[in-house]
Amino acid sequence: MILAPGGTKCRAPRVTERPGRDWRPPPSVREWIPLQTVPCAYAFTCRYVGYLWPMADQEAPPDADVKAGASSSKQHEAAKRKRPDRSRFVIQKHDATSLHYDFRLEIGGVLVSWSIPKGPSLDPGDKRLAIRTEDHSPEYADFEGRIPEGEYGAGSVLVWDSGTFTNLSATSIEQGLTDGRMSIWLEGHKLHGAFAMVRTRPSTTQEQWLLIKKDDEGAYHEHHPGATLPESVLSGRTSEELS
Repeated sequence: MILAPGGTKCRAPRVTERPGRDWRPPPSVREWIPLQTVPCAYAFTCRYVGYLWPMADQEAPPDADVKAGASSSKQHEAAKRKRPDRSRFVIQKHDATSLHYDFRLEIGGVLVSWSIPKGPSLDPGDKRLAIRTEDHSPEYADFEGRIPEGEYGAGSVLVWDSGTFTNLSATSIEQGLTDGRMSIWLEGHKLHGAFAMVRTRPSTTQEQWLLIKKDDEGAYHEHHPGATLPESVLSGRTSEELS
């Protein structure tokens, strides 16, 4: 029971549903509440609804969007960290006893090297023989000049192409080197696109591999860049100019 102004007793309306902002007493309530008790019922309703409105209209804290944005940013950074890193590659044109191209991939902190007698090709139909040679230090990638007579590899050396490569295989590049099968993407000045490297003859001294251009946008049928693009990508000079 509630005392209305003047001491009149009245029964408070029973609220069976969660009231909203526009809540009004139903007609049945207005019928039995005397007019003089309306202030009493209004006060009761405001007091009751006052406890519920904060729950019904509860909003997200002002920094919720900031926290959500920070979480998305962290996920984006984590995805970026999962992308494969690019490593360096270089192809040095070596005019020694016989002309060949030294193809080097930076793997495990060294330049893993192959000698390609005919040079790389952009034609997917060509299978270039690549003979595994000794590893070199990464500093050797920028070497360009002439090796004096009487020393091993005497002759002119120029940086025919250079850039970065990405491992396209599901396994690591180190595992591919061990297994004798690699799939790489080259981003060089002259070579671009996917290449396959397959070991055809294991050996403790001179492994034989094949370098094969894959048929993609970087392929160029019947094109041999060694003959059409002989100059250095560093100095623009040719082997004859270094001799």
